[in-house]
Amino acid sequence: MRKDFLIPVVASAAAALVLMAAPIAHGDNAPMWESPVGLTPGAQTSVRMQAENVSVQVVERGSAAVAEVDAIFDMTNPGTTAQVLVGFPNFAGNALPTSDTYSPVMFTPGNIRNFRAWTDTTNFTPTTRRVASGQYGGSDWFVWNMSYARGATRVHVAYEHKLDEQSDNPWYRPIVHTSYVLRTGALWAGTIGNARVTFDAPNGGGFVGAEQTVEASDTHLVWQFTDFKPTFDPDAAYIYRAPWQGLQDSEAALSAENAGPAEYLRAAQAALRILGREGPYAEPTALVERYAAAMRGWAWKASELDTAEAWEAVGDVEHYAAMPTGKNHGELACWPDAGAVAYERAAALGSSTAADKRADLDSTAAWMRDVMYLDTIQSCP
Repeated sequence: MRKDFLIPVVASAAAALVLMAAPIAHGDNAPMWESPVGLTPGAQTSVRMQAENVSVQVVERGSAAVAEVDAIFDMTNPGTTAQVLVGFPNFAGNALPTSDTYSPVMFTPGNIRNFRAWTDTTNFTPTTRRVASGQYGGSDWFVWNMSYARGATRVHVAYEHKLDEQSDNPWYRPIVHTSYVLRTGALWAGTIGNARVTFDAPNGGGFVGAEQTVEASDTHLVWQFTDFKPTFDPDAAYIYRAPWQGLQDSEAALSAENAGPAEYLRAAQAALRILGREGPYAEPTALVERYAAAMRGWAWKASELDTAEAWEAVGDVEHYAAMPTGKNHGELACWPDAGAVAYERAAALGSSTAADKRADLDSTAAWMRDVMYLDTIQSCP
């Protein structure tokens, strides 16, 4: 039984970024200044971000998910030529899912490669510097000096961001958070005139959980904002290609007229491969809402097979349903009577792992009595 655990959150690309506490994408460039306490984002400037167009492609390279980011910033300067120290965050921001109204964004080291910044006339050589204090204190930024002539200047930024790498660890979920930190763009003068952010999954993985999009499919997301000060960061969860396609294919097979218990077993196992059996905490809400109840129903329909595999799947989905929805240390929210019986049946039919899972339930209950002083655990509905 696991008594303390951290769920990794995955992140993605762009100018700043589960689900879990992990990396995200990077974000908009921002004016910087050398304050008395050191480098600080948010210099006073008349330069405005007139428009931005950000493309984030999440691609799979071997076992890793990598965000390939291209961003174009159209800046305008209404005054005389201005020398500006420009910064681009070399960190990831991520917020753990929470039912509370307070949802902090935390910044963690990024994993940026091949960062480039240029205009039509100049290529820049950014250096990495650390912000001294304030909201972004302790975070690293790519920094370069550039000149904004009166009128329009187009700035290009491109880089690659390694989001996560798949693991054989039994606790690992193949879910990566992809987010773009838009809020740093609010540090320029005035509002941002127009912003378009697109996420694409060209290798066959799937996005779930995006909000405020103007276009949305499993492989393509678009956010569009006009005349605004950003207080929102586009965000979605990315599911790796193999488990996502496995789930989509098995779900499609259930629509066939001759779909039976074997097809329902494959669908339940495909969903378990993504959601796991440790409960919904820190998993994308949209993913849980879309598949958790369905996964449970599929497993029970598969139990008609009366095989070790089928009953172990029932045990796993009942274990999932018995886990807390909020932060936990491995305890059960209720006692899965049906799951315990299913594990026992699976073990009797020859499963090599179901007996350990059944014993783990008893160990968890004992730990809850000894450490949490819970003498009784209510049965699950």
